[in-house]
Amino acid sequence: MKQKFLFFRNDDLGWMPAQFERLMDLFRKHELTLCAAAIPLYCNDSYKKNAFASDRKYLEVHSHGYSHLDHQNQGKKAEFGDQRDPESVRHEMQKSLDMTRDLFGDLYFAAFTPPWNRIEDRFLPILKEVGFKVLSRDGDKSAAIDGLMDLNIHVDVHTSKKGKLTSPEAIWQSTHAQWEQSDRCGIMLHHKHMEDQDYAVLDLFLAQVKEQNIPVLSYKEIWNEGRHV
Repeated sequence: MKQKFLFFRNDDLGWMPAQFERLMDLFRKHELTLCAAAIPLYCNDSYKKNAFASDRKYLEVHSHGYSHLDHQNQGKKAEFGDQRDPESVRHEMQKSLDMTRDLFGDLYFAAFTPPWNRIEDRFLPILKEVGFKVLSRDGDKSAAIDGLMDLNIHVDVHTSKKGKLTSPEAIWQSTHAQWEQSDRCGIMLHHKHMEDQDYAVLDLFLAQVKEQNIPVLSYKEIWNEGRHV
């Protein structure tokens, strides 16, 4: 049986940097890795290479769309929905990879989280073509494209329609339910939605993860280990 493991994805790096820094304080404290999805157009000069040098052991950055704009005239929000043309999408995906990599240097790994976890199926091959290795959405969504790993989150701590998970026990319950289905569990955080109580709950949860010696991996580590299923 494969060892169970966790990964943590935090969306919307580039917005509310003070809240993100407070989140990073927790991952530094517990010496665990956070995978941050960065919006290229919102990560300005303050996010230049090596700005997070002290976080090198505990932070990995990947691309969170390009502009995080909703291009849909109706229906659910999407940056890469059915009203976009492929050439514009290709241009923005390439810019997303290049800009985020240039901003964050060796903290960067070529993974892509589409805003709102939505992207049209016909655009998925473009991700691989421009150089992305991982697609991270939610639930059981699958790109089914060789060379493009699906690495989805399963536990939404702060933005679930059912409401926030307000205790370590609630997070564990959802985590163990996912582990019944797979060796992995991806936990999604949103620093811009976190209040004092949310930081306190996460602090306790991370302490328990550390105490139990549960592996917390980066996307690059999962990719390198070949954990494609």
